[in-house]
Amino acid sequence: MITTMEIKFNPLRKLPSGKIAVASYMQWRKIKVADRRGLTLILDQAYKDFPETALVFNHKGVNLFWRNYDPDTIPMLLPSIYEERREYPKMWQTEYMICAPGVDVEGVPTFSHHTPHHIWSSKSDMKDFIPLTVGIVRWWVGWFIYQLENTEIK
Repeated sequence: MITTMEIKFNPLRKLPSGKIAVASYMQWRKIKVADRRGLTLILDQAYKDFPETALVFNHKGVNLFWRNYDPDTIPMLLPSIYEERREYPKMWQTEYMICAPGVDVEGVPTFSHHTPHHIWSSKSDMKDFIPLTVGIVRWWVGWFIYQLENTEIK
C-alpha cells in the first residue's frame, strides 16, 4: 500500500527586508520526488497576492533572472508525451532528451540558480535573461503542477 505524504509549499514569500523570495530549487525538487510515490500538496495561495510585476529574489536577497523565451513554447515533459515522439524545435532537444532552459531534466524550475554572478560565471549572455518577476513564477507554478502525475492539490 502506498502512503501519501503531505507537503506544504509556498512558491513565494516575503523576506524580513520586504523583498519577495522564490522557493529554493530543493523545495521544488522535493515535490517532484515525492510525486513518484503519491503526494498531497498543500499549496499556499499567498503567492497570488503579490504584484505581478514585482521583482523576485533568492533567500539571501540577491536579485534573480530568468531565461527570456516564450513559456508557451515549452513541450510538456510528461512520459506520455515522450511516447508520442513528436518533433520539437531544436532549442528543446539534446542528443538524448527533450529539455528546456531553466528547468532540470525532470522539469523542476531552477529559479534560485540564476543570480547575476551565476550568469556571469557560466559565461552566458545577459541578453538571454530578464529580471525574474512574480508573474513569471506564477506561470511556472501552474506549469510545474500540471507536470505532476500522482499528486492531489489542496
